Amino acid sequence: MTSNKQGGGIFYGWYIVAAGIVLMAYDAALLVYGFSAFINPIAATFAWGYAQISLATSLRYAEMSILNPFLGAMIDRWPGRRLVFVGVVIMGLGLVCIGRATSLATFYLGFLIVGLGGSIAVYLVPSTAIARWFKKDIGKASGVLSLGVGIGGGLIPVLVKIIDTFGWQDSMIIMAIGVWVLGIPLSLVFRSRPEDYGLLPDGRKGEEQKSLGSSGGYDFRLGVKDVLRMRPFWHISVAFLIQMSANHTAIIHMMPYLASLDVARSTASIVAMLVPLISLGARIPFGWLADVFNKKYVFAGSLALSSAGLFLYQLVDTHSLGSMLLFAIVFGISVGGMIPIRTPILREYFGARNFGMIFGLSGVFTTMAMVLAPPLVGRLFDTRGTYHPIWFIFSGLALLGVIIAATTPDPTAE
Repeated sequence: MTSNKQGGGIFYGWYIVAAGIVLMAYDAALLVYGFSAFINPIAATFAWGYAQISLATSLRYAEMSILNPFLGAMIDRWPGRRLVFVGVVIMGLGLVCIGRATSLATFYLGFLIVGLGGSIAVYLVPSTAIARWFKKDIGKASGVLSLGVGIGGGLIPVLVKIIDTFGWQDSMIIMAIGVWVLGIPLSLVFRSRPEDYGLLPDGRKGEEQKSLGSSGGYDFRLGVKDVLRMRPFWHISVAFLIQMSANHTAIIHMMPYLASLDVARSTASIVAMLVPLISLGARIPFGWLADVFNKKYVFAGSLALSSAGLFLYQLVDTHSLGSMLLFAIVFGISVGGMIPIRTPILREYFGARNFGMIFGLSGVFTTMAMVLAPPLVGRLFDTRGTYHPIWFIFSGLALLGVIIAATTPDPTAE
């Protein structure tokens, strides 16, 4: 952790990272890894199919893909703490809506509300803040920030216990209260730019910052049309589209998939917990690798691990705990490597000044497949009664992503 060399003590950017960890952990525990634990109880309550329920998360990501470029541009101009406060309040209202839903329309509306709040408070503001407060150490900072997602996944057994005790609907209300209690105070931690407080990225002095040189990216104002003409933007966005949609779909369907193999719910929840816990051990190392080595090759390596993990996912044997453990280890490492590389590679190619807009615009294409994949897979299971050979197909797509990432043109020098 970098000291604040300009004034002594811990550099303030790390406090922002810590606040982001808590927000990401909460969101991941409830709506990323944890949503898998809600699917069967919701289906039992309303007799909805897996495809209908999975569509809720897809609608959330669809909304995020549409709004993120506009929200990102707004984040480039408005104070972070104010935006996080608003986002947290909106998230809580959305969770209340989900918990009190009596129809699919209201259920979907709740997820749209949560998606709006989460885009702002959990993803865009923390990631943009990291890009502004760190330069040389951005990989490590991004890796530490991404620990929140893994920590949240490790809370799945707790969430399952809450759902089994209070029911999924009251559990949503409890989670709404929790996000307000935690998120509103944490919103006060966020700051927009270190320069506004007499600091520099990484907590370094002016002379040290100059010695770091340029990151090689575009650190002048870019417009949407400018970005869309750049080959690196498309390589990065398409590769992330493949990886995040494949991994996200595997995570969303993990407990239903294992249940379809007659794996006990308690065992399935442990496997679902192991993936994010194992990913914790990979996040900081991958962040360090991104600081030391060429980021596009680190990115390609994480995609190769995703391909291997998804291949093993399809081969899981109901009677073999070893096969489940091997899958959890490889896939968990791939998830851990995927998350911390996104902010550093976008920062390197496009600079910090445009980061909110770039991050949001890239998310349009990344979430496009995430919108379609989970309900499509759910629909295939509803009609065919099996997940075979879905994970083999995703494994092959991840291999294609390796090539796309590795052939990304080098960033343009300033």
